[in-house]
Amino acid sequence: MAAPIPGKRPQRALTYRRHCALGGVEILSGHAVQHRYPRHFHDTMGIAVIHGGRELCWSRGAEREFTGGDIALFNAGEIHDGRPGGEQGWTYDMLHVEPARMHALLGVRDGWFDAVSLHDPQTRACARQLLQGPQDGLAADEALLALLRRVVHSPGRPHAPDGASAALLREFIDAHADQELGAARLAAVCGLSPEHAIRSFSRRYGITPHAYHQARRAESARGLLRGTLALSEVALSLGFYDQSHFSNWFRRAHGVAPSQYRQAMRP
Repeated sequence: MAAPIPGKRPQRALTYRRHCALGGVEILSGHAVQHRYPRHFHDTMGIAVIHGGRELCWSRGAEREFTGGDIALFNAGEIHDGRPGGEQGWTYDMLHVEPARMHALLGVRDGWFDAVSLHDPQTRACARQLLQGPQDGLAADEALLALLRRVVHSPGRPHAPDGASAALLREFIDAHADQELGAARLAAVCGLSPEHAIRSFSRRYGITPHAYHQARRAESARGLLRGTLALSEVALSLGFYDQSHFSNWFRRAHGVAPSQYRQAMRP
């Protein structure tokens, strides 16, 4: 499978696909002229190869700018957003790598991205080789390993630990993503006032509990759509009683319709 050629992609096209030879790896490709991603996160490690244009992104507590030649890095669970930095948007491929797949391939128990982005020709060459889609499983593993060795750090995470209350709230939201969650209920979980609970969570993660709840549901939806549940059942399991509402919501979150994502993920 040839890598997308910058400038040759239909405008506003966003497509998901599985890597043809790698389990645990998905690829989002597109020229996102108008799509604006709200603050969200992924359960996967994200490696975004920017082919051209300009993306503005809030990541790790600061505004960033990525342009052609950059590789943007997003750890699993890391809150970020994305929006075009001009009328032409940005052309990119985003590799989603399951953390367990990454750790198994590298032979480590933990690993993460220290850098927010890189502008390195050798790393970009590794990414391009992977995106070109070697058909042989071993060749694909080697291409992924070559890329991960250049971007993953592994002995000990230097980032500050979550505040206890914010971490407790995040765990609670993760476990109750299919339910409606009010401020009073969240406050009761961590023993704070609703105002203090929301402020603590927002300060720690850069996103409100409500926005995080929506992001968690959006990420859970991807996992359910890779399964066999009917779209109506997926919607119900996430707390949506109207399938069209679910479809519109999923498109806003991911840039494609749920049916398109499911079709792309089929073996």
